[in-house]
Amino acid sequence: MFYPDFLRIFRPEYRVRYLHSSSPVLRKCCGCIHLRAGAMISCLVWVGLSLYFAAISFQHKSPFFSYMSDAAILVFGTANLFFAIVAAFGILTIFHNNWYYVSHMAMWISIGVFILLVDALVNVIIFIVIQDEYKTWCIQSASGALEDGVKSIPNTNATSINFSADLYNCQRTWEGELKFGMLSLITIIIFYAYWAICFYSFSIKKSYSAFQPATLRHAMAGSRMMDPMMNPMGAGGFAPYDGAHGGFDPRMAMDPTHSNVIVLNNSKPSSKLGKSTSKEKQAISSPPPYALEGRNDGDMTEKGHSSVLILE
Repeated sequence: MFYPDFLRIFRPEYRVRYLHSSSPVLRKCCGCIHLRAGAMISCLVWVGLSLYFAAISFQHKSPFFSYMSDAAILVFGTANLFFAIVAAFGILTIFHNNWYYVSHMAMWISIGVFILLVDALVNVIIFIVIQDEYKTWCIQSASGALEDGVKSIPNTNATSINFSADLYNCQRTWEGELKFGMLSLITIIIFYAYWAICFYSFSIKKSYSAFQPATLRHAMAGSRMMDPMMNPMGAGGFAPYDGAHGGFDPRMAMDPTHSNVIVLNNSKPSSKLGKSTSKEKQAISSPPPYALEGRNDGDMTEKGHSSVLILE
């Protein structure tokens, strides 16, 4: 059982390759990795990142911003949890390697990536809108620790400090976090969108591999093409005999006792052909199944019947 399978490894195999895309970055993931392996790697990365983002978000913390609305954080965590589940099912689908499941999973991957990217973009917009709230939160959180430290000092020559002023450069902090959030959003859009397109390209490749052989067989059957190894006349390409008058019967070529006969439907050229030599009379034979018994050669030429050419 194992021995023939082991020997089959060293035998050459002939496979038909289908170029489903003219772009090299879509025929292979990142231009150098097989699409199936690339889809597996992308799903593993999606599962890891989405679970991390979901865990951080459910702790009421944003993975990109120091301050964010609780509702936006929970929605982002839910979207990442949903996408992590989809990517996990994508790993199982790639292991199964069935075109039907891969095509449906490509649709779910596209939906999950779209939801995640839209939610990340909305979070960036929300962070821009809540700029004043962010500055207030930044000043209060920073001044609280400083105020506690000042109160612990004895009130001898203490100077009053306005803790509501932006002494902690919160405006620059907001600008820095906004740049980091936008850069993270652009990176996620590029990688997530490209990996989703590669997964879709993998599903297209699977569909070509699944349907092209069946389509070719259907086309061959529809056009009544014959295998040259099964054609009794070799590579001559004669159509199968359908019993019509004057048609070629391929069964005659399989009989070694019969010579190759071609019927030429020619009209009577002139009356001089009525005089045939004895050697030509011997060469004339009636092609089956049209026997010319009871007729002499003169009758055949006078009535303009088909002439017979013998191929040696």
